[in-house]
Amino acid sequence: MHVLNKNTDYAVRALVYLASKREKVVPASQLAKVERIPKPFLRRILQTLSQKRIVASLRGKAGGFYLNREPSQITLLAIFQVFQGEMKMGRCIFRKSYCRNYRQCVLRKKLEEIEKITTASLSNITIASLLEFARRG
Repeated sequence: MHVLNKNTDYAVRALVYLASKREKVVPASQLAKVERIPKPFLRRILQTLSQKRIVASLRGKAGGFYLNREPSQITLLAIFQVFQGEMKMGRCIFRKSYCRNYRQCVLRKKLEEIEKITTASLSNITIASLLEFARRG
């Protein structure tokens, strides 16, 4: 089971790189090359991040992308939600109206517990903490 899809993975890698170049505007081509992210994927990811005001861009010869927020204010949960939506592990394939056991379902309750723990963990991981971890290597 993959928790993070490719878009989320690429977005996090791009954001950590941009955080490492904090005072600089980074061309998308440089970002794609250094992080080994296919350009078409990266363009879509950066557009989405720009629409969510997580990154901003400058056009022109010296153009590129930069973080629009402090790295400590960008959580892994926020990035997850941008590219994957809400985490719903406890969603039953049957609706309440079809399942007589919905309220007492032990599996659904356990999955909801895991979902809460995972959501809390993802909200505690920031781009700043990932950058610090990468620097410690």
